[in-house]
Amino acid sequence: KLAQRVPREVTIVIDRSGSMAGEKMRQVLAAAHQVIGGLEDGESFNIIDYATTVASFASRAVVKNAESEREAHAYIDAIRPNGGTNIHDALLVISFLFVGD
Repeated sequence: KLAQRVPREVTIVIDRSGSMAGEKMRQVLAAAHQVIGGLEDGESFNIIDYATTVASFASRAVVKNAESEREAHAYIDAIRPNGGTNIHDALLVISFLFVGD
């Protein structure tokens, strides 16, 4: 008997501070696109990006479907490096998202 596959929930965290400009940012964004594309429909994801401020694709994980995948790719494409590295607030946001479940 085959084991049932458990749907994944993935949170992508992206440092978009100014120090990430150039090739580092291109690699990070390409990896984020690959992760989103690799999820199966029905699996969940979110994207948290931080520099001086913290932003997120959604307030909580969203289920992947054609629309959410298209919106996630557009969100990733809009990320630009700028500002300082405020990883403290990014970690607070991430921990709040998981504690809130």
